[in-house]
Amino acid sequence: MGRGHRHLAGAPGLDEPAQVFTPRKQVPLEPEARRVAGRFILTAVARRDLGESYGLAHPDLRQGLTRREWLTGDIPVVYFPVAEIDGATFKVDESYADEAILQVALLPKASSKLQPQVFYIGLKKNEGRWLVHYWVPRGAPPVPSVRD
Repeated sequence: MGRGHRHLAGAPGLDEPAQVFTPRKQVPLEPEARRVAGRFILTAVARRDLGESYGLAHPDLRQGLTRREWLTGDIPVVYFPVAEIDGATFKVDESYADEAILQVALLPKASSKLQPQVFYIGLKKNEGRWLVHYWVPRGAPPVPSVRD
């Protein structure tokens, strides 16, 4: 064989069948998952009733914060002033029996100076209950312009 080539006979995995990706079966979003997403926005995102929001947050999202620490409001959840919202729409991106990803558009009131904002909210079942696994804004951060 030429330079840079190696004989692969006996290499780990070559004698085993290839692993083939099988997509997971999507299912309709459970109403309870949508309810948890809505309550999470009205509590954690709005920084209102943080006690309730702690119970809606998946342990991964809590990042080891105790309930007492969570109640301070210094939490790993992007804030949005819910009092400025005129409405919100949900779009289901993926929905499985134990996990879901939604896009949430928060639409400010006409009198607000805020711009509409879209977020991704991930939900997972934990011990049979839907909990929010993550909440992140959609889109890239603005790139500053370079001036000579």
